[in-house]
Amino acid sequence: GCVSCTVAVSSCWLCGRGLMAEVASVTRARYFDGFTRGRCVSLAALGFPGGQALFPAMSVVVLAHFQWRDIWLTSAVLILFAVPPLALLLLKGHTPDTRRF
Repeated sequence: GCVSCTVAVSSCWLCGRGLMAEVASVTRARYFDGFTRGRCVSLAALGFPGGQALFPAMSVVVLAHFQWRDIWLTSAVLILFAVPPLALLLLKGHTPDTRRF
């Protein structure tokens, strides 16, 4: 009943959004060193509040001009075709010792 529902929701929260942010922060902190570590972690930390500030307003503007199904389809196509090349571009030039991160 109530206990299993609470455990399920907590597990989804901890293993989803919460854990992903933690893993990304630890990876950034391990990858960079010295002054660049602080700069990287602080710049990345601005992403969460920045997204929370921009995306609701952006969603209202986009929904005012397009149907929600078109937005979902466009988002799926962009993710499918833009994310893999972007990830490969960002990983270009990495040495074998950085692949452990």
